[in-house]
Amino acid sequence: MVISASDEYVRLCETQMALIRQGLGATLSVVYLTEDMANNAIANLRPIVAMPEAVRDWSAERLLTWLTESGHEAGEPPRLALPSRGGRDGSSDRPVLRLGSTMNDGDLPTPEPLKQPSHQVILPLGHNNVVFGALVVARGDRPWKPAERTQVEHIARTLAIARLLDQRSQWMTQQFQRQRQIQAQQREMLGNLLHQFRNPLTAMRTFGKLLWRRLLPEDKNRSLANSIVQESQRLEELLKQFDQVMDQGQVLDWEDTDDSTGPWLTAGLLETARLPSQNALTGQQLVLEGCAITDVLAPLLSSAGAIAQDRQIQLNVELADDLPAVLTDRQALREVLNNLLDNALKYTPAQEQVWVWVGDRQETPTGTLQAVTIADTGPGIPPDDLEHIFERHYRGVQAHTGIPGTGLGLAIARDLIIQMGGKLEVYSPLAAWQPQGDQAPLLPLTSHGTVLVVWLPEVA
Repeated sequence: MVISASDEYVRLCETQMALIRQGLGATLSVVYLTEDMANNAIANLRPIVAMPEAVRDWSAERLLTWLTESGHEAGEPPRLALPSRGGRDGSSDRPVLRLGSTMNDGDLPTPEPLKQPSHQVILPLGHNNVVFGALVVARGDRPWKPAERTQVEHIARTLAIARLLDQRSQWMTQQFQRQRQIQAQQREMLGNLLHQFRNPLTAMRTFGKLLWRRLLPEDKNRSLANSIVQESQRLEELLKQFDQVMDQGQVLDWEDTDDSTGPWLTAGLLETARLPSQNALTGQQLVLEGCAITDVLAPLLSSAGAIAQDRQIQLNVELADDLPAVLTDRQALREVLNNLLDNALKYTPAQEQVWVWVGDRQETPTGTLQAVTIADTGPGIPPDDLEHIFERHYRGVQAHTGIPGTGLGLAIARDLIIQMGGKLEVYSPLAAWQPQGDQAPLLPLTSHGTVLVVWLPEVA
């Protein structure tokens, strides 16, 4: 695929040609570009900047034939070559364009043919063994001195590197445009799916409410119906967050982006880094307030209990009374604890146990921290995986099991906890955990299992 030279690159070439003309007295200068230098052929060379302008209409073969009328060897096929690995090309110490005079493009207009080969300099525009084109300069009144040739070589290297950067820039722009199209299609499809998702969600919440109202208060199934209603409400909240994220994606109208500056220059608009107090899921500002951990945890435990019963897992819950409130964002904390409970239940096999304990406290120089501890007797986490456990999309040995997962749960949980001023700790096996309080549950000293501890600051 041919990539044309950008306007910026053409202007750079024009500036360099003006320097050669004004500073070195060149009467002819041409920059040729090519996208295909296979077998060192020069047939695909195309002029992009020429001085005088009339020379720009000449083909590369025509100009090179004119330049070689003064005595280069005839019969050699035209080809362009960078210097050999040793830095020499025949008897010359500079990269040269090897020419033949077999091409004939008709009568050549002025300027007159050069009297001596030393009046011309022909250099490949190349970088890292890749040839992008050629630079041809000439003057009829005097030969080029070594110092002048060196200056021309510097200009050729500058144009070669600039061409490389120009190609990369155009390629990145094309990829950017393609990515925009893909994202627009994905956003449209996601919007359609979310719209269709709302209808069955509304029906599920309605059915849950009807079921809850028809069951007597003493019926054990009434709590399950209430859990259905609560989870459907949580899904509705997540749908609102989806809408907010999609709206954010439409804030920037890239169709109005000035192509002369490029999207990469609008750094202020493209800034995606979250502020320390923003939700890692939605980018919205966290609302930190005092609340009891048990108030957030209770509805999650109701759902976790039903899941544990279905999977034949023993769920042990110990919640201390009269604990001080912690400073947290309720919605963010709910997502954290839900992720941790989901992991514990997902990776714990049947007939094993999961513990949830609230009551551990820790004194720090900045205040008191309160903990939520979630432990399980599952397979545990290998030492090598512990070092990467909070990396996004990292699953370690679990990636080779049939248990589904994305490797995002712990990464999201830690980000949210840090933004709330807390910390998240992980221990494996169970024996590696040393509780702070004396009311901790007695866990079996097994060589497997996992303990996750969420520490949150108490309200001063």
